[in-house]
Amino acid sequence: MGSVSYFNLRMPVEHRLRPWVRAEGLAWPDLYWTPMSGFPFRTVERDWQTAFLAELAGELAQDGLQPLCFLEATVIQDAVEKAFLSEARDLTPLPGLCWRLGGKPPGPPPVELADQIRNQQRPFSYGLFADGQAFWLDPPDFHSFASQFGGHGGLIVLFAAAVPGADPLAGIPPALFENPFVKQMTRGADLRRELRQLQRLQDPRMAAVKPVLAKEWADGVDIERIIFLVPKLKSMDFFSIQRPLLETVMQTFPVCFFESPPDEGVLLASALPFADRLAALMTKVRSALRNRTEGGNQ
Repeated sequence: MGSVSYFNLRMPVEHRLRPWVRAEGLAWPDLYWTPMSGFPFRTVERDWQTAFLAELAGELAQDGLQPLCFLEATVIQDAVEKAFLSEARDLTPLPGLCWRLGGKPPGPPPVELADQIRNQQRPFSYGLFADGQAFWLDPPDFHSFASQFGGHGGLIVLFAAAVPGADPLAGIPPALFENPFVKQMTRGADLRRELRQLQRLQDPRMAAVKPVLAKEWADGVDIERIIFLVPKLKSMDFFSIQRPLLETVMQTFPVCFFESPPDEGVLLASALPFADRLAALMTKVRSALRNRTEGGNQ
């Protein structure tokens, strides 16, 4: 007999959502939380998150939404740093900032703190210098990126509609990018990816949220010098954030995924009711993970 799943369409949606738990006290947006054992994730948790994000991206592609990937700079240490540096050319990172409710603009630590570290009165922490900074990445393969860099507490995936208008690269013959002379002139760089990186510098989706989020910083910030500013929200923020600000974020990014160490897990927010679609997604995730396990045991 085949394996029997305890998750089926006859069960209440709350059971089919597992391990997701919905924030029932929040009227809007739909907010879901999944607990994790800690950061970095265990391998089984990383596999689950990678499978989920892959299925989520496929589902939302039907709505014309694409994943925009961000990684907080504080997690780029040790093994992650080595992988990040080795993949940097393909990831084409752009530096920017994260916005937190009630937080201040990122900046260098106070002079006295730097002196304490220099005098060995306080241990050095990379987070003191990189907190609030992030990279916007354009991974060639979303699944591989999520597997390699997810699970450390700094992954943000914001799903947004594609930028309207014709693709400026569409009119360039593909053979041009493979021309040996062009490759020699670009020193082996992928010219298409370099051009897409230039496009991101003027991305209208970032232009929509950046000034709105920057206004919330009491000390102000020179937004002209910031390439992007994206939210990093924890669960309680959704209950206290100003409605107009949240509407701007959710209109630009109808589905948001955050790794959230303060919540000891991950968050998923959707501007539209998402319970039924999430339940169906979890059925696919369980099937994918089961097939992977059974294939590995053969």
